[in-house]
Amino acid sequence: MMDDAVPDLARDLFASLAEEFAQESDRLRELGAKLMAWYRNNECCRRLAKIPGVGPIGAVLLVMKAPAPEQFASGRQFAAWMGLTARDHSTAGKASSLNHNINLKRFP
Repeated sequence: MMDDAVPDLARDLFASLAEEFAQESDRLRELGAKLMAWYRNNECCRRLAKIPGVGPIGAVLLVMKAPAPEQFASGRQFAAWMGLTARDHSTAGKASSLNHNINLKRFP
């Protein structure tokens, strides 16, 4: 079905975009298959994926990107490195997070 209201140039551009999208979809499928093969062959990934909310892609990313666990003094430090908790900051030996309460009475 051809619509004469759509210019030929627009048709050519849309056809080019559709072809590019098909190629990218194929490439994404290939990469997904490689990622899943790597996941299946890595015991650490399989163990991490059992954690609720992690899954295969999250497990592979953790294994690839996270430094050695020995570099962290605690699990909380690792969680802060991942951005899941606020980093600890201390002042005069008193630990504090960056989540300070703001006195809202100051603002009109």
